[in-house]
Amino acid sequence: AGFIKTVLTLHHQKIPPSLHFETPSPQIDFANSPFYVNTSLQDWEASPRFAGVNSLGVGGTNAHVILTENLETTTVRAKCDRTLHLLTLSAKNPSALQALIKRYQVFLTSHPEANLADICFTANTGRSHFQHRIAIVADSISDLTAQLDSAKTKVISKPRIAFLFTGQGSQFVGMGKQLYETQPVFRANIDECDRILRLYLAKPLLEILYPLTEDTSIDETNYSQSAIFALEYALYKLWQSWGIHPEIVMGHSVGEYVAAVTAGVFSLEDGLKLIAARGRLMQTLAPGGMVVVRADIEKVQAAIADYEDIAISAINGIENIVISGSPEALQSIVARFTTQKVETRFLNVSRAFHSPLMQPILGEFEQIAREITYNLPSIAIVSNITGEIVNEAIATPEYWCKHILKPVQFAAGMKTLQQAGFNVFVECGAKPILLGMGRLLVDEGVWLPSLRPSADWRQILSSLALLYEQGVTVDWVSFDSDYPRCKVGLPTYPFQKQRHWIESPLTTQNTVFTSTNNVSIFTHPLLGQKLPSALKDIVFQSVLTLDTPTFLKDHCVYEQVVLPGAAYIEMALAAASQVLKNQAFKLEKVDIKRALILSAKPQVVQLILSQEAADYSFAIYSLDKNDTENWTLHTSGKIVVTQDIPKQVNIAELRSKFTSEIAVETHYLQCQERGIAYGLSFRAIKQLWGKAEAALGLICLKEELATYQIHPVLLDACFQVIFATLPEGKTYLP
Repeated sequence: AGFIKTVLTLHHQKIPPSLHFETPSPQIDFANSPFYVNTSLQDWEASPRFAGVNSLGVGGTNAHVILTENLETTTVRAKCDRTLHLLTLSAKNPSALQALIKRYQVFLTSHPEANLADICFTANTGRSHFQHRIAIVADSISDLTAQLDSAKTKVISKPRIAFLFTGQGSQFVGMGKQLYETQPVFRANIDECDRILRLYLAKPLLEILYPLTEDTSIDETNYSQSAIFALEYALYKLWQSWGIHPEIVMGHSVGEYVAAVTAGVFSLEDGLKLIAARGRLMQTLAPGGMVVVRADIEKVQAAIADYEDIAISAINGIENIVISGSPEALQSIVARFTTQKVETRFLNVSRAFHSPLMQPILGEFEQIAREITYNLPSIAIVSNITGEIVNEAIATPEYWCKHILKPVQFAAGMKTLQQAGFNVFVECGAKPILLGMGRLLVDEGVWLPSLRPSADWRQILSSLALLYEQGVTVDWVSFDSDYPRCKVGLPTYPFQKQRHWIESPLTTQNTVFTSTNNVSIFTHPLLGQKLPSALKDIVFQSVLTLDTPTFLKDHCVYEQVVLPGAAYIEMALAAASQVLKNQAFKLEKVDIKRALILSAKPQVVQLILSQEAADYSFAIYSLDKNDTENWTLHTSGKIVVTQDIPKQVNIAELRSKFTSEIAVETHYLQCQERGIAYGLSFRAIKQLWGKAEAALGLICLKEELATYQIHPVLLDACFQVIFATLPEGKTYLP
């Protein structure tokens, strides 16, 4: 009552008077305190309004709840929001995840006007994240709904993340522009790099990256290296803001400078100072070039032995060697390779990087390198020079001088990552260049680009989605912290409810005691006992409840336990075997007239056999729970003595005709959508195949079969297979 009263007080913004107050306690000095007892209805002027509800239980339990009003706010959408959004769903098992997907499909179909960004924000931040997951990138409600139809669930693994930073040649005008315009974290870090680089570059970074008119300055060495550095650093900081942290980093050439900053070897300011000096000094050298040669290292070394101004500058793979040199020498060696039918390709660079042709700039570069403050790496970093994890050596000016001359040992670095157990590779760069080379060197891995040309958001969100599905913890609050978002009502978790009641041993409800010796004779769990009778008709009687036998509780139709049609057939077969003994028989004209709904209250059921020459007719009745006189007919049919021999079926031949497998979990979910909920006891289909108007199932049953002619669960599973051939949306029962 106190809680409700307080909620109403907040709602109406009125403070009601205290009932029956007349004289204050003399023990309370109200006059010299800020407290008073309210004696009349008055407006509640404060904002925001808070109230406490105190409850002292008789049993010693005390509780205090603080309530506050729900302030109405007007959501202002960002001028430049993301063009795409990411929805995550997860569950503790595949069945629950499929059920959750269905719930979202229904919700989205019925709410086409809903805000996609708010839906994704609520699902990502307001739900626990379990091991079975899906993540979908979409641009609209209809797009998301369509993708949910084909979503493939993933089970989280044990991801170990390595960040790879791309080298020179990956740059292009406008790289990362979409992110710069719509992602505040990315923009802030590009702007910070621009501010620092104004001390070293003749042209502002933003004019290099995003020129207003046609401009190719980004391909000039003195600008390209700084532009690549800034983009990759901003990407790293964006990943970091989303909670994605690598265990190890590795860069390729220019990319190693960014890797060193992320590992704490030197600060961002020092890193930009160093890379700007590197690019400026290299620009002063004579023009040169770099060529990719698709041949092994021995063949390349033999080919360039006659050229003094050509050197190997990178070993990117078994047959992926990069050479550097003067333009004339490179043209000559490429012509030689062409005659040998060796594939070659010129890179988008203007100097002969990682070669002895860089020697003239080392003196001045070393002076600048000695002005830098170095630290030991705070996370593991793989060296370009050795291809191995490096520690003290990288924190010296000498290392960065060698870095200019020595070839990049990318292939060796990838092997180091593989041997250390890293299996998720995120490339921070404008193009996924390193991932393409890495795939050829590492047996298994998840390869995730940050960007592709003209696909900034789609690419980085797709990679984030895959990281989530791998089991990486994402900071979803920070992911949307730069945009105005609202929580909205969404489908809740579809708990896979199971009974965990300790079942008692088989009761004696279906046991009849004889009047002579008081010895019980158990006949059948469903059919019960044959009753003594002076009539010619044979009567069997049993008592059924929703959990007697126990498996019945797992056959629910529209949330009610219903006796399955297979149970009637089993009762008829059991009665026939009692009467006909060893004679062969078959059932004909079985007519299920009315469903029998079971409850916890015992239900008396009788099966009556009437002889017709050599055959019998049967009828199954139940006694009305509330009326001991009225019986309801549920099923009738014929038991016919026969000499027919059942036809043998070649299972292997039959199986070969079915090539399309149906997911069993999906099949049971579709049954549930039709209103038929099968619990664990009735889920006997283990494999299911289908084709046009036909289905085949593999059925396995753990139940004890000896007591039954055909166990109802076994026969019902056969009926369940038939459901795979029926039209969608309609409910059928045998």
